[in-house]
Amino acid sequence: MKKLLNIAFISALAMSSLCVSGQKIKENVIDDFTGSARTSTGLIWFSDVGRFNVYCRFVRIDSVYMLNFKLSLNGTVFSVDKDAALLLKLESDTIIKLRNREYTVTTRGGGANGLLGSASQGANLYFIIPGECLSPLVNIKVKKVRIYTTDGFIDQEIDYRHAETFIETLRLLIFTPPPEKKNDAKF
Repeated sequence: MKKLLNIAFISALAMSSLCVSGQKIKENVIDDFTGSARTSTGLIWFSDVGRFNVYCRFVRIDSVYMLNFKLSLNGTVFSVDKDAALLLKLESDTIIKLRNREYTVTTRGGGANGLLGSASQGANLYFIIPGECLSPLVNIKVKKVRIYTTDGFIDQEIDYRHAETFIETLRLLIFTPPPEKKNDAKF
């Protein structure tokens, strides 16, 4: 009986470890040319609902935080204007408004993560996260997203699992210290 309980415990532990998402820091470097400290996380799956497929990651350059949003809308061609809004509705019904950094048109594989989706149209978007938005984003789950394209807007509910991973990944970036800048200036 004890052996059976041990096997059940080990099996449950193994299964639970498969459910934990493995957020990682992918880059934590000083740019050789600009001297900027750049830190970024790995891509996570934020929405996997048929027509609205999103991978995202967080990027910090010096003290500026950004959300990199790799979006595919069922393979359709679309564009997103500079300063177009990405609205994140939190469980508290707070709306966080982020702005797109630059005009972006879909490209083949633009919304892809490696080979997955590489043949489909997608956009690789960057949204600046204002400092005052960091606290709500790491403490309250996102429940719905609205993105504005040049054709209108698209709303999408966000699965609880993806909302949890979103928070965990942003926390990872916030709590990862930037690399130290070297003072190699020679005059």
